[in-house]
Amino acid sequence: MSVELRHYRKGDLPQVRGILLDVYAEVYAAGVEAAGVREADVRGYAERLAEQSAHPAWEAVVGYEEGEPVGFAQGSPLPAGGDDHWFTVRPRPDTEFCRETGFRTFALFDLMVRERWRKTDTAWRIHDNLMASRLEERMSFLVDTDQQGVQRLSEDWGYQCIGVKRPWPDGSDYAVMVRDLRQP
Repeated sequence: MSVELRHYRKGDLPQVRGILLDVYAEVYAAGVEAAGVREADVRGYAERLAEQSAHPAWEAVVGYEEGEPVGFAQGSPLPAGGDDHWFTVRPRPDTEFCRETGFRTFALFDLMVRERWRKTDTAWRIHDNLMASRLEERMSFLVDTDQQGVQRLSEDWGYQCIGVKRPWPDGSDYAVMVRDLRQP
C-alpha cells in the first residue's frame, strides 16, 4: 500500500474537518447500532475537535491512498500553565513533571486508522510523521484501560504509562502514556 501523508495546521481545519469527522464516524461511531446515538456521538466528537483545534499550534496528519483518507492523527501542545492536565493523574506526577511551558508536551488527541489499513504500519507511519514535525520535549496521549493491546503497542513505540486518569466524570479510566521526543 502506498499511503501519502499530508500535514494540516489550524488554518487548514475547514478544509480537513469533514475528513476527520468521516473517519471518526467510521472508526468509532459506526459500531453504535442506533443511528441517533451515532449522530450524537459524531456531534460530540465535532465539539471536542473544535475545542482541541483551538490552539494556534494544532496540527494533524492525514493518510491518503489514491485520494481516499485512511486515517489521521491530531493534537496540539498543552498551553503554558496547563499543568491541570496532570492534576487528575493517579499517582500524581511530581511538580516539575507537571510544569507546562506551552512548548513542553504535545497532546495527541486522536490516532485513528480505518479497518482496511490496520495492521499495515499505517498507524505508525501517521503517528511517526506527526511526531517528527514536533518541537516539544514529549508527547502524551490517553488509552482506555480496557484496550490493553493499544497500550502494549504504544509501549512498543516507546511510550511509558505514567498513571491513569478519568478525563470525563461519567467515563472510564485511561492510561496516561508519555514518550520523550528528544530520544530516537
